[in-house]
Amino acid sequence: MRTVLFFLLCGYSAVAGHGYHHHKHPRCTREIETVTRNLCRLELEKSCTTETKTFVKITGFEDKDCKEIEICKHGYGYYGHGYHGHGYHGYHGKREAHELKECEKETKEICKKVPVKEEVTKDVEFCKGIPKKVCEDKELQVPRIVCQEDEAEE
Repeated sequence: MRTVLFFLLCGYSAVAGHGYHHHKHPRCTREIETVTRNLCRLELEKSCTTETKTFVKITGFEDKDCKEIEICKHGYGYYGHGYHGHGYHGYHGKREAHELKECEKETKEICKKVPVKEEVTKDVEFCKGIPKKVCEDKELQVPRIVCQEDEAEE
């Protein structure tokens, strides 16, 4: 596509150049001009506020609603402990043949663990950016084409 466009332009310039030598051609130069423009931009202006917030902090645990219960000491014949393989787990033989020992009871205290809470206040800073329009005059260098007609005719 570029090649076709190139040949079309070359052909046009070759045709346009024949027979037109008697016209005046302007002489153009490129100059740099300084212009002043008002340019604007947005800047964020920081706006902060401080608020006091209250939080709950867990400082530990304490025992509440304690009860005493009776349990069998380990190692005595109650279901699941003691006579493994005799009478309870994997029963072999007659149950009447084995005498079940009474468990030795002990008292144990059980309690519900409850968190100990403490209210803590803390100052927290919240910030946000507020857009602000800032404008200023700037000098810019801009190219400019200046053309002059030839006064001498050929």
